[in-house]
Amino acid sequence: MKQAIITTFISVLTFVLCACSGDGITDTYWRDDKTGEWLIGLTEDKVFYDCKAWDIASKDESDGTVAILANDGKDKLDIGFGMEQDGKRTVTIGGKQFDCSLIDGWCLPDYPKKDPCDTIADNHYAAGDSVTIEGWVVNRLPGIFSRIGKMLGKDEKNTKKVTVNMMANIMTDEVQEFTAPIDSVGHFTLRMPIVNTTSFLLDCGRKNVSVVAEPNETYFLTIDELQDKVLFMGKNARLQNEIRAHHIRMNGYGSDQLEAIGDFTAIPMKRQANMLYHYIHDVLNNDSLRDTRGGFAKAYLENDTCKFSDYLRSMDAVPGAESKDDANHEILYDRNLLWIPVIKENITQRRCMIAVGCRHLMGSSGLIALLRREGYTITPVKR
Repeated sequence: MKQAIITTFISVLTFVLCACSGDGITDTYWRDDKTGEWLIGLTEDKVFYDCKAWDIASKDESDGTVAILANDGKDKLDIGFGMEQDGKRTVTIGGKQFDCSLIDGWCLPDYPKKDPCDTIADNHYAAGDSVTIEGWVVNRLPGIFSRIGKMLGKDEKNTKKVTVNMMANIMTDEVQEFTAPIDSVGHFTLRMPIVNTTSFLLDCGRKNVSVVAEPNETYFLTIDELQDKVLFMGKNARLQNEIRAHHIRMNGYGSDQLEAIGDFTAIPMKRQANMLYHYIHDVLNNDSLRDTRGGFAKAYLENDTCKFSDYLRSMDAVPGAESKDDANHEILYDRNLLWIPVIKENITQRRCMIAVGCRHLMGSSGLIALLRREGYTITPVKR
């Protein structure tokens, strides 16, 4: 087994080394040092720039500089790369110069300036809005990874499409699935309806990408499987790139701090399985519970705290509840107490949006009650 693993590693390493180009430009990605945004990327036959994929018509190298002529079927683009110095190059695109740095990690490094956008789109749950993901999957991994993928339950046919699974419509509680094919050159376009700004996981077969999508936006995405690199391009790309770079780290809560605030790992696996089993059983077999879920979304949007609390109590009244009290303290109330000083520190320094699961809000040990005990006035936001 160890010999097989070592052989596999050597094979992969050999493939990676053979895939590197001698011109110093192929399979590289560059950021604009001034804005921090991903500016341009190149593969063997493509240039990614201005949220489009351009075909490389010619490439000339001379004394460490590279001149490229590309086109997208309608327009032509002249690109020049100056000599590289410590991972930096002057890049000229269409006559305009940019000071650029090589993106050598799996995501963008920190942006040089504070994000000027401090809001997220809110369409007030209007019907008919959508989001579009325009993407490319490049440098697809060789067959050995396909075999490993099958061992892990990843069918090879699933690498030929992108999927958004288990995206529930908050208004109807309908679970939806949206898919789009990845064509032979790695391109896909996924367009799907959304009811408001929505987070979801984009399954690209060998890579999952977290996305926070705003209504009526288009996102340009490139996935380089060989380099394990995922980059978003365009005016609305910063949030997506920072989500990936910081693992959706919000106000200092990253994966390294989950242990400090408590999480499901504090509950024995057998109890977790028992709770999950009974929850699924009830949702599938309890008509009144299914009906209540639709009313729950309506009560939340209308700030009807009485109906909202009734719903939460109905969800707790399930078989296996003998372990619910301990679980609630471990994953809800204990975390609420730890969050209070963090919330107080942040809201005294800046305007904040605090997003938590609904169960953290209600009850005598909920965040609303705890903040009121600290002297804060809590007022529902009226629509």
